[in-house]
Amino acid sequence: MPVVLLAEDEPDIVKLVTYILRREGFSVLTATTGGEAIAVARRGEVDVILLDIMLPELDGYGVCAALREDPLTRHLPVVVMSARAQAKEVKRGLEAGAVSYITKPFEPAQLTEQIRAALAAGAVRKAQGGAGDDRHR
Repeated sequence: MPVVLLAEDEPDIVKLVTYILRREGFSVLTATTGGEAIAVARRGEVDVILLDIMLPELDGYGVCAALREDPLTRHLPVVVMSARAQAKEVKRGLEAGAVSYITKPFEPAQLTEQIRAALAAGAVRKAQGGAGDDRHR
């Protein structure tokens, strides 16, 4: 069962997204701050990260940058999930290292489609050299 790290600080969104993902066969771990998201990702249990931009402590852009710099997490696919729908925000998210960007509100099918596509992208990235995947040492 693929493990999704949901980094989101709004409790209602956490409940909704967790419900949607579990219903679709995903296991879900949660983090409510940027620092917590990085710590959970570094534990090595995560297959894909669903990352809100507006997080306390460290925003999603900072989280994404930190994940890309760390050999333990740089291989993990990140899907940004944000209410910020402007083209410059989408571009910034993708430049920070996200594989895709989904805007709130979203349809459940759109969300699960993006997660599955990110998992496939992560598998390709891992197959092309692992990009530093040291989590199974």
